[in-house]
Amino acid sequence: MTARYDRAPSEALLALLADGALLSPLRRPWTVAGLPLDLQLREGDQVHLYCGLTRLLTAQPTRAGVRLRAHPTYTDQPCAAALFRTWAPAEPGLADALQGYLSSVQVDPRQVDREGRVQAAWMALRAPWIPLDREAVIGRASSGARADALVAPAVHAASLAVDRLAQAEGWQRPHAPRGANELDQLAVDPQGRLVLVELKHARASEVVTAPLQALRYAWEWQAALPGLLPSLRRLLEARRRLGLAPATTPDLAGDLRLAVAWGEGAPSAEVERRLRAVRRIVHDHLPPGLHEVELWSLQEGRPSRC
Repeated sequence: MTARYDRAPSEALLALLADGALLSPLRRPWTVAGLPLDLQLREGDQVHLYCGLTRLLTAQPTRAGVRLRAHPTYTDQPCAAALFRTWAPAEPGLADALQGYLSSVQVDPRQVDREGRVQAAWMALRAPWIPLDREAVIGRASSGARADALVAPAVHAASLAVDRLAQAEGWQRPHAPRGANELDQLAVDPQGRLVLVELKHARASEVVTAPLQALRYAWEWQAALPGLLPSLRRLLEARRRLGLAPATTPDLAGDLRLAVAWGEGAPSAEVERRLRAVRRIVHDHLPPGLHEVELWSLQEGRPSRC
């Protein structure tokens, strides 16, 4: 089954993002709505600038220059008037236009609270792993192929076991959230393992079955990883060159690590009990070479293993 993860930028885009070049202002440590923004490289030679769960800007080279665009929610705001258009590579003024936009743009609180705040917090950390990407989706030949890749026999068996557990204990299994086919975060740990991270708000009901979501990605990524490693390594090297990842970030070694993480606070005692029961089921169905789903939280901004 063909799989791809082609998010590494071209040399032309890297040159546009280099120090002093047109798009270099995108790499500055901007903050909007109290959250640090994160810059991500995307398939199709694009750059996306995120605030929590929302994308504030897309930049993409064209024959005429570099096109900056966004959803009408943002381009229709007065602060965006000078920014969203096609810029010539040597044209001055983008930094000022970007600052004017980011200093005044209004973001829906739903995009920067709860899950959005968790996403921003974990993307900004440099331990226990180095963020590599977010909203990670392995490209497939069709949506059917994508669905098939997420339903390994072991995942199906674990899902049935979780259903039996919920029925026996008298609680309702939470519905899968929208966008559940996107892995929240890819990262690289100090041993060079690719970390698959499922992020949740501590008080979200879906925390209970987060290990089951992580299990789906574990089987998918383990099967596809040998073919994806070259493009993932190119993505990591590009992030090193741009200062989006530390120069000391280790090379990807080809092994996986699995984690569920949430933000400040903690699930209720009952939710955590159910979560750990689901995790025990998941541990009986992990791919070879993976032994556990780690649990992490943030305590006063610092990661803490649970």
